[in-house]
Amino acid sequence: LTLPILLTLFASGLHKYPFQGRLILFLVPALMIFIGAGVDRIITVARPTGRIVGVSLCVLLLLVPVQKAVSILLNPDIIGQFEEVRPVMTYLSEHYQKGDKLYLYHSSEAQFIYYAKRVGLEKVPYQRAVNSKNDWDNYITELKGLQGAARVWILFSHVHDKSGVDEEKFFLFVLNRMGRQVDSFTRKGASVYLYDLH
Repeated sequence: LTLPILLTLFASGLHKYPFQGRLILFLVPALMIFIGAGVDRIITVARPTGRIVGVSLCVLLLLVPVQKAVSILLNPDIIGQFEEVRPVMTYLSEHYQKGDKLYLYHSSEAQFIYYAKRVGLEKVPYQRAVNSKNDWDNYITELKGLQGAARVWILFSHVHDKSGVDEEKFFLFVLNRMGRQVDSFTRKGASVYLYDLH
């Protein structure tokens, strides 16, 4: 039960697999078994009040998930934006030309790696954007490094806007000052743009 957790942590430490969000949902059953075994052990040790303690623990453990489930049921929009990455990746695959540069927004790398094999882009070299929410100049400096390329694709998904600024809009603002947007394809929560930065 612990081996998948340890292997996933190991892969994450090697920067080969992200240890976050939906990508680690497969670990939930093992964790639930551990939690259940822990509650059972507490019930056994805490006799004769073990049942009261066990029920109280189960209520506490289930309180937040049940509350979130009810909130989502009543207001489905709170779960956030769906990300239709596959059609965007398919479009990129159909329009990518040999010699094109590919630049990935920092939060879209995992999605790119997952779909690249499915749409024939697994051998395409790419550059992942720096994650620099606290220093916007790093974004500008890195984007300026793309200057001179005639065809640069920029892939966005899982875009951050918690700081009050939509990072995709910021990137596009900088890119539009550097060159010309040639093509674009957007779906809910994901998009790809082709720029001429020559």
